[in-house]
Amino acid sequence: MATNGTSRMTPGITVAAVIGCLLMVVLAVGALFQATQHHNKINDAQSHDNIAAMFQTAENEGKAASQSLQQYVATGDVSFVTAAQGHTQTGVQQLTSAVGLVGSDPNGFVDKGSQMVQASGQVIALRQTGDAAGAAQLLQDLSPSFNSFVAAQDQVIAEQHQAAADARSSADSAKTLTFWLAVLSGVVGLGLVGGGLIVITRGSRRVAGTASA
Repeated sequence: MATNGTSRMTPGITVAAVIGCLLMVVLAVGALFQATQHHNKINDAQSHDNIAAMFQTAENEGKAASQSLQQYVATGDVSFVTAAQGHTQTGVQQLTSAVGLVGSDPNGFVDKGSQMVQASGQVIALRQTGDAAGAAQLLQDLSPSFNSFVAAQDQVIAEQHQAAADARSSADSAKTLTFWLAVLSGVVGLGLVGGGLIVITRGSRRVAGTASA
């Protein structure tokens, strides 16, 4: 009778073991997937931070170039021209790199930046000919466009910072889920091991009892 009872239990134990193994595999795969998501989201956040930093550098260089240009118009000191050109070159490089990382330029930053550079050249040319008043007027006329250009960059910078924050939040969630899935997978694994030991122990006792009888 004991042998028959054991036989009747065997299919149930086998099914439970198979289900347990499948559950452990699913949990382990889920943990691995979430770990990958965490890694990807961290990379996304870093990419958005880099883009924001490039736009910010481009904006800062543009403002510095504008200040140098204003000083040149006011004083005629050519050293300010050199300074303005240096800031402009760095700003254009950073702006172009930022747009390249974004993959598109819906705000037309590259074209607008090029137009700003050309307009600055016209201001310098007027001042070089001695037309300080004309250079100052042109510089003043360019001010609204420049301020709009800066405001558009500020908006993109804010959007990139927000995207980075969102990506980090998702990364944190994925990290937490990875931990709990790994824990559950471990618990199921321990349960399978413990269940296996119990079955083996009971089987050994039955065998020992049968032998004694």
